Formats: sequence, C-alpha cells, structure tokens
Amino acid sequence: MNCLELEEALEERGVKPHRYYIVGVTRRSLSGNGELVLDHDGTRWMTYGYDRGDEVDRRYFDTEEEACDYLFGEMTKPPRPKGPPLTPEQEERARRLQAEQEAWLREQWRARKTGLTRDQ
Repeated sequence: MNCLELEEALEERGVKPHRYYIVGVTRRSLSGNGELVLDHDGTRWMTYGYDRGDEVDRRYFDTEEEACDYLFGEMTKPPRPKGPPLTPEQEERARRLQAEQEAWLREQWRARKTGLTRDQ
C-alpha cells in the first residue's frame, strides 16, 4: 500500500480525517491536535504523533509500504476496552487475533483493488 492508497483505505474504513496526516497527500493543514503523521525524510519513512507542535513516539520504516501498513493498523485498531486488566494469556490471544484481523483486512483491501479474490 502506498500513501495515496492508504488515504483511500482510511476513508473507506471511516477513520476521521483529523486523526491522521499524510505529508504530501492530505489536503488540509496539520492542526497539532494529536494527529498520527506519516512523513518521509528522503531516506526513510516515519510516523509520529503531532500534538501542540511536539513530535512524539517517532517510529522509522525502511519502505513506504511498511509505514503505511503501520499507520493503517494504528488508525483501524479497536479502542482498548475498559475493565480489569487482561492476563498475559489473554493479552497474547488478543494480539494474535488483532494481527489476524489486520492481515485479513489488508488482504481484502488489496483484493478489491486488484479485482482478485483468493479463490481465483
């Protein structure tokens, strides 16, 4: 997935545009109200939170696809439920299920883009 495809995928999933900013793609100003930013410095890709002029939790990626997949996953993961903390076994199961769901969603999105399904 590239940056243009990422923006389209986030729109299709109903992610509010004020939650993210893709440098060179997003058609509005960066507000600094906690957006997750996807940027490129010429040699590597990065994401970071941008809040009140501060860049926080910077992560680096070797490829555009890796950075886009990360941002897509962060923007589409369900909110953490309220309640008692999970046991380590429950945490592991939740991580595994989330990874499976994200992989399935990416596969569905790519299949829709190419017009192919797994059965073809």
